Amino acid sequence: MSKSIGLLSFGFVAAFAMLVVPGFAQKTDNKDVGFMQEAAMGGVTEVQLGQLALQKASNNEVKQFAQRMIDDHSKGNNELMQLAKSRNVVIPQTLDAKHKNMQSKLSQLQGQAFDKEYMRHMVEDHEEVMGQFQQASKFVQDPELKGWVMKQLPVLDEHLRLAKDIHGKVEKASK
Repeated sequence: MSKSIGLLSFGFVAAFAMLVVPGFAQKTDNKDVGFMQEAAMGGVTEVQLGQLALQKASNNEVKQFAQRMIDDHSKGNNELMQLAKSRNVVIPQTLDAKHKNMQSKLSQLQGQAFDKEYMRHMVEDHEEVMGQFQQASKFVQDPELKGWVMKQLPVLDEHLRLAKDIHGKVEKASK
């Protein structure tokens, strides 16, 4: 009898701790959830646009960049997916209307015209994403998510540097 009372008491204490002690239960902040969802959408977009670039680009550096986007963002997406799953956060795996429009616009281009527009978009997109991730590094509450953000920042910075470099070369070649 005293054994079952002890187990019952432990159960109440554990339940109470989950309700009262911050961080005891796995609770995800709404800003963290929103950021995860937005980051996932961005990652899925980068992969799909990279796949499109492998088909449509004429410049070899653009194609290499596209492959890098596929590789790096697939890896980051998989890590984020695991993190979100462990927190019961549903993240998008298909493009929303805004990103479908960009994909549609790019899919109508070929060769040099595609190269210019894709790389212009990559520069703009990575500038925006760097800002979002830098902000997230300050507001994200979840320590594992914050670690993921910090791990992605140098990768995204490298993407931005490469995108600017290749975009400049593609612009010069088209003149």
